[in-house]
Amino acid sequence: MIIISTKLQKWGNSQAVRLPKSIMEAASFSENESVQLVADDFGIKIVRASPIYSLDDLFKNYEGTYICSEADTGFSIGEEVM
Repeated sequence: MIIISTKLQKWGNSQAVRLPKSIMEAASFSENESVQLVADDFGIKIVRASPIYSLDDLFKNYEGTYICSEADTGFSIGEEVM
């Protein structure tokens, strides 16, 4: 664990904090990586953002070979329509 003290500084109309290289390396973060800020009564946590996939990303390896079929869910129990 690395602990470094720093200050919040004005950046335009917002506040900013610089992340030293040692902190970035300890968290395995890289420059321009997407992150999420999580705030609560105890402070602010910076976490790696979940990837957002486009439809093109999701189907990039799809070869068009899927054939849909019914799934057998077993015998009816109760008053399900058969």
